[in-house]
Amino acid sequence: MFLSAIYHRMSEQYCYPLDSEQLIINIKTGYDVEKVYIYYGDPYDAGIMGGKERWSGKREEICYRKRLKDHIWWTTTLRPEYKRCKYYFELHAGDEVMYFFEDGFYTEEEMNTEGKTLSYFIMPWMNSADVCKTPAWVNDTVWYQIFPERFCNGDKSIDPEGVMPWQTGEVGFRDYYGGDIRGIRDKLPYLRDLGITLLPLRSTCPS
Repeated sequence: MFLSAIYHRMSEQYCYPLDSEQLIINIKTGYDVEKVYIYYGDPYDAGIMGGKERWSGKREEICYRKRLKDHIWWTTTLRPEYKRCKYYFELHAGDEVMYFFEDGFYTEEEMNTEGKTLSYFIMPWMNSADVCKTPAWVNDTVWYQIFPERFCNGDKSIDPEGVMPWQTGEVGFRDYYGGDIRGIRDKLPYLRDLGITLLPLRSTCPS
């Protein structure tokens, strides 16, 4: 099993609440991995005080997968009863089986070594403030991102030194063409005719 191709972290696009009830879990693997299972449950199912209790979790196969150029992207949706979740993965590649925890990979024998402390992935709380809520108006919006410096030169009186004439073809990293806000305003009728309804702007200067 190509362990170096396997990746998951308990943050960002790999683990996040879709809403107040659903938790999305994603894991990326190489093409050699044929099946992925997740063990999950409440962090306190084995007790609150901690110690020698052994947490196990519910085993469930992750069925949905998307094939990328060099990896497979596995996705599942969990519904933690108390909005918190503890989990780890079971990976199959041919006859090989590995278990993936926050601190690395283990065989079944290594995982069950007497006295072994396992570092599980833990979502401590599905905070409603962390849920990405898309405003309703976004679905009907046509976006057109503009890099002002390279869009239209509307006011040549404020051109910086060394401004180049507008042209087609390759643009150098340090080339300046004098695009400005006035140029964008002058082009609003053109953009409106295209059906554009929102203009996100990038930095006005090459970085």
